[in-house]
Amino acid sequence: MKIRNFYKVLPLFTFISIFGTAMSHAFYLFPNQITRFQSSMLKSAQPFTAKGTVQLSQKKISTVLNWVAPQKYTLSLNQIDASFYDDDGGVSEWLIMRDHKNCQIKIDSQVFQCPLPSFWPMMELSANSEAVGKTLLFYKFLKDIDVPYQEVDVEKMLDTESADRRAKLALGFNGNSPIAVIEIQGPEYQISNDSTLGYPLLHYDQKFLFPTLARTMLEGEVISIKASAPLEVTRDKKKYTHILANKIEISINEELLATISRQNSTPLAKAPVMNFSKSALDINVLKAKLSNDGKSLLRTLLLSH
Repeated sequence: MKIRNFYKVLPLFTFISIFGTAMSHAFYLFPNQITRFQSSMLKSAQPFTAKGTVQLSQKKISTVLNWVAPQKYTLSLNQIDASFYDDDGGVSEWLIMRDHKNCQIKIDSQVFQCPLPSFWPMMELSANSEAVGKTLLFYKFLKDIDVPYQEVDVEKMLDTESADRRAKLALGFNGNSPIAVIEIQGPEYQISNDSTLGYPLLHYDQKFLFPTLARTMLEGEVISIKASAPLEVTRDKKKYTHILANKIEISINEELLATISRQNSTPLAKAPVMNFSKSALDINVLKAKLSNDGKSLLRTLLLSH
């Protein structure tokens, strides 16, 4: 990794070195305390909406995220190019509806069933801490003991010999800016044979415990999701606040797949109506209608929402 203007980053490395040593003699946050924080903040959040875009293959698609309640939201897309369909035809608007375990994609008069949310939407848009933990366990980011809530054991936190130090201070990024992050390595952490990327891996900023990076292996490919957001404490944004990413980059084996951008969220004036079909088609039926770009768009949406 090459870092320009290294002298500007040097104080950060010094801070990591000093603070990392201090942590080893002070106290220690456990993975389940870190991964639960943002979902617990979302429980008290008011419904919101956020406009944005998805950029893929030099094409930009407009989006609107309407978050109604924990694990209940819609994502609408428009200006979908005809080239995203296998026959260069099809409607330009899609609607994704999620209500806990129910998920459907509506395209014109056809409705398709979509899978349970992946690890990223669970971390960012779910307020069910237990479900977040189980999802991260399924994707091998956590151990079994990390899922249930645990009271803080001060003696164990102070015991530097017995502590399971999978969460540690490391160098990460918020967008292109280097920051000190809390890094959680999965119990089966390894380095990819084709690169220097380690996985399963999670990064969280220290102020809001906002996830800035999630990387794991899926179907033989290394999936990296990198997020950025304003991470300054202000009068209107306290430390105990849910953070919605304003930019998400999804990469497959180090190659950028798509970039999701969002404007600042605003209060949701009216909750969208969700009418789930009892005769939704299988997601593979939709995939068969899509071009390679269309399949990449669908994959982007399912990984991020």
